[in-house]
Amino acid sequence: MAGIIIKLLEGDRATRMDLAHIDKLRIGHGAHAGEEVGYVVAGYLELTVDGRAYLLGAGGSFFFNSSLPHSYRNIGTSEARVVWMNSHRSRLR
Repeated sequence: MAGIIIKLLEGDRATRMDLAHIDKLRIGHGAHAGEEVGYVVAGYLELTVDGRAYLLGAGGSFFFNSSLPHSYRNIGTSEARVVWMNSHRSRLR
């Protein structure tokens, strides 16, 4: 596998929950309205939010304001799996 596979678990364009399968690739640059929360099911993830890096392994979780610059990448030797939820406030109105 190369890159990322995202499977929609629940939701729509305003609020969604995904299962992300992340191979060794830097992805997810950006900032946008809303909030994000996630739970690492397997593997290792480096999450950078507003210039600060967080290392997360299986059982780790996160929450952040999506308007802050953020990116993530798999730092392990195998696939990282993350249950990831996004809410897009601008789409909720």
